[in-house]
Amino acid sequence: MKYKITVLDKQGKTLEYIDEADNINTLRAKILQSGYYLVEYSQLEYSNEIKTSLKKTNISKIKLKHWSLFAYQMQLLLKSGLTIDAALIEIRKISISEELNKFIDELYNEIMAGSRVSEFFEKKNLDESLNFISGLLKAGELSGDLTTAFFKIYKIIDERLALRNKILAITIYPAILLILSIVFFIFLVSHILPNIANIFYELNAELPMITKLVLRFAEFMRKYGLLLFFVFLILFWVFCKIRKLAKVKIFLEKLKFHCPIVNKFYLNYILIKFTGLLAALLENNVQLLNALALALKSSGSVILLNNSAEIIKKIESGATLSETLSKYPQFPAPLIRLTRTGEKTNSLPQIFNNLQQMYNEELNTQLKILTSIIEPLIMILIGAVISILILAVIVPVLKLRT
Repeated sequence: MKYKITVLDKQGKTLEYIDEADNINTLRAKILQSGYYLVEYSQLEYSNEIKTSLKKTNISKIKLKHWSLFAYQMQLLLKSGLTIDAALIEIRKISISEELNKFIDELYNEIMAGSRVSEFFEKKNLDESLNFISGLLKAGELSGDLTTAFFKIYKIIDERLALRNKILAITIYPAILLILSIVFFIFLVSHILPNIANIFYELNAELPMITKLVLRFAEFMRKYGLLLFFVFLILFWVFCKIRKLAKVKIFLEKLKFHCPIVNKFYLNYILIKFTGLLAALLENNVQLLNALALALKSSGSVILLNNSAEIIKKIESGATLSETLSKYPQFPAPLIRLTRTGEKTNSLPQIFNNLQQMYNEELNTQLKILTSIIEPLIMILIGAVISILILAVIVPVLKLRT
């Protein structure tokens, strides 16, 4: 049987922990042998509402929005006065997702066995972008404030989701226009143009050049379109497989940093995650080196992840944070200057919060400018294609009349 016990040591300090014994008498003897005095105890039993799952959780299948909802619900329930195990039971009733339910089951069983929440998260093979969770939870456990720790986890994940949604929103409108243009093209070349071409063949007349070109393109797509589609699928599948390789990840990231249009967006995206997470960890009293290591690993940048050990080593050798970061091109001059100021004034958490807001506003401005540029360009491009298709229909009709 498992018991949650409160004891006094020889110095009069109160200790709480979970221990196992066959019965309460055995437990009392065990505590006396350890030199403690038993104050109170309660027997722990596994709740029937949470069952032990034989299947291990597939962490990669838990979506980011589900992590956000889990952290939000945890901070609400802990804030209302529930214990961690009771909060997990309540969240389990919501049934956010199947994989998250399995994760909650495992977490509940580990806690009832005496493990800490941060220990369980450390054992789990979380995605690199979620490595910060265990650090925040460990700081929350040391300070006795897991509620704030879960709230900060929720805020960080929620900000990342909002940032991702902003970027995805830019592509929705052009994608809709592109799909409509393709549908219009297929309709013209499959129904309208063949009928016009048959009329010209019956009259032994020559089709206009623009109509010939469109029909040749349509014929080519009829013959090889399916083949091209399968080739594209194979190439896409190969790309999805090899993009997980370390060398390919580094190559793609270097490509992003050197692409004239993409580099500013990508750099701001990385810096928003890095500065925001570092600020949250430092505010939660996580040591600078640990906070920096977690922020670098969870920034989403493979280059920063590979350089993280070197950066930490330089700071351990006596270099300042601003001096060390200035050696890497991923950290711009404004960040270095403000970090140096934060070191002098002992206000690094506030400095990194300000930097996150600055880069967030800068990215929002860039996205608005990009949207205002992309939409007209897409309209012009689609307008040009549709104009060619309409001319391919109208020109032969006018030629027939003359």
